[in-house]
Amino acid sequence: PRPERDPPLLADSGVTARQTVATLRVVWQRRLIVALVLTGLAMFGVLGWLVVSNYREVQARWEAAGGADEGEAGTRRRILVDAGYIFAILAIFLLGMVQLLLSIRW
Repeated sequence: PRPERDPPLLADSGVTARQTVATLRVVWQRRLIVALVLTGLAMFGVLGWLVVSNYREVQARWEAAGGADEGEAGTRRRILVDAGYIFAILAIFLLGMVQLLLSIRW
């Protein structure tokens, strides 16, 4: 069988340079997207932990003040709404950054 290109590409040809740049772009684009997604997941984990710890702290203070029953439902609802806003904004930002990285043309 004959090689794909006969004769083979020269080492300093423009076609070889374009192929090399295209290969490098794909490799680094994937690496950046994986790093961005992993960082985003870690960020969501930290924010989730902060929301839970904040909720526990607020509940402990309500109990210490003697109003645990009245404050629990409102506190839980408010924390969930605030956390929902934060997570939605960060998810949209993360998806936008991934989309931006995918649309880069070198």
